Amino acid sequence: MVSPHMIHLRKARRGKLPPADFARIFSLIDPQNFQECFVSWMKSVANLTEGEVIAIDGKSLKHSYDKKFGNRAINMVSAWLQFS
Repeated sequence: MVSPHMIHLRKARRGKLPPADFARIFSLIDPQNFQECFVSWMKSVANLTEGEVIAIDGKSLKHSYDKKFGNRAINMVSAWLQFS
């Protein structure tokens, strides 16, 4: 018999973590420490690229999947050069 924990891990590997799991994970992060780490990382990226950063945004079109025929949702990615 497969344990609920193993089912949970399998879902996580397929990118299907429930929102409650994200909330639990983010509640464990110290906001001040996260901010310091994130700002430090962003500054290092800006220095490496001399202020030029490629901004990337992704979206999935709602209701674009078709379970009957096994078609996945349509995903779109936009990228543009950002000068700071």
